[in-house]
Amino acid sequence: MKKKKFKNIKRTNLSVKKNYHRKGFSLIELSIVILIIAILVVGVTQSSRLISITRLSTAKQLTQSSPVSSIRGLIGWYEATSEKSFSIEEPDDNFRVQMWKDINPQEVLKNNLVSPDLDSSPIFRSNCINSLPCLEFNGTKFLNNTVNFGSTNQLSIFAIFRLNNIGTGIQSIISSKGLRVAENLSFAYGIDQSPVEKIYYSSPKAESINAFSAGKLGAKVDYLTYFIDDGFSVNQYVSDHFSTSTASVSGAKNISLFTVGAWDDGTYTQELINGYIAELIIFNRALKIEERKEVEKYLTKKWKIKMFDPAMCGQNCPYANYCPVAVIGSSTNFVAPGSGNVSCDQAGYSGSISYNCQNGNSGANQNCSCATGYSQDGNYCKKGCKVLGVSGGTNVSSVITGTGSINCSGQGFTGTATYICANDGTFVLMTNCVATTP
Repeated sequence: MKKKKFKNIKRTNLSVKKNYHRKGFSLIELSIVILIIAILVVGVTQSSRLISITRLSTAKQLTQSSPVSSIRGLIGWYEATSEKSFSIEEPDDNFRVQMWKDINPQEVLKNNLVSPDLDSSPIFRSNCINSLPCLEFNGTKFLNNTVNFGSTNQLSIFAIFRLNNIGTGIQSIISSKGLRVAENLSFAYGIDQSPVEKIYYSSPKAESINAFSAGKLGAKVDYLTYFIDDGFSVNQYVSDHFSTSTASVSGAKNISLFTVGAWDDGTYTQELINGYIAELIIFNRALKIEERKEVEKYLTKKWKIKMFDPAMCGQNCPYANYCPVAVIGSSTNFVAPGSGNVSCDQAGYSGSISYNCQNGNSGANQNCSCATGYSQDGNYCKKGCKVLGVSGGTNVSSVITGTGSINCSGQGFTGTATYICANDGTFVLMTNCVATTP
């Protein structure tokens, strides 16, 4: 009996051992699990890579087929997805870009952007805005152009960018090289933290424009921004914001030498942008409405950035019932339903214009009055001078800045009186009316 009992105990122990070993994985089973995990990781990695390749390929196709290449006046086109943009076709992350090539097909001589040294070269990033490549300007990087296009009275610039932070002053996207004095015909386009975080465009001439976008900007947000300057008014456009307009003579702009990512005053480099630039397009003329819409459509599709449109934002959108306003002399482009006044806040204009926004119609069909020192010239107020000293008198009370002549209308006088109207409002007679009797 005792021997039999021992055999039963032994069998029980063997059974326990067998069950214990069945609870773990065999070496073969572990190998299979590891292989499956490896296959899944490789599959996810390859899938992610395939998505990135497809996205980049689509961006390249959009660039090649875009309307930009056929729009007259293109003097610079810089973007980060093309094989033609850099010295190597597929740069790696952290590649120092010493030359950002101009892909403008209209010019044989390319207006490439170059850095003065390696330390100033922006950094290539392969995964940036819309998971596409861009250049990082981290507050120490900038590039200078290489082709002299002289000066222009009209200008249109489009930019795709993202800021790391707003900063405490101006961050220039693009700026004329040299001191900002009237004789240099300098312009600047960038972000100004003071008084508010907005896109701004400025010209330092006596009839200077300091045009701001409607809404505040934020850090780490992707933006499409552009302006159209026709020499008499500037229209600003920023994604997700109202557009704004400024009616004022902007004068000639120097595009012979400019800097991207900073302002180079000839001695020091300042106003360096801390952020990313993915695309920059420059025209030496004011684009027509249909042209700017085509460029905007191309950029929004490529970079997946939406532009603000109150007419398309839906019934629940707070701006759905806003009315467009086209008052020359006011930066207001849209008003809320109801009555009120839009301020004539642009240089050379004064007063306000009343509106009554009903069913998409603002009813504001007047233009702002000219401020003191400005005279009406067509639809616009221009810097002018009060006419003084004309012999026999004249029915002309003021003239705009520049040179010209005034018909002699006083009794006993004939001919014309020629003059110079200076930027500071000084009126100088060069020749006076001639008396018909001795």
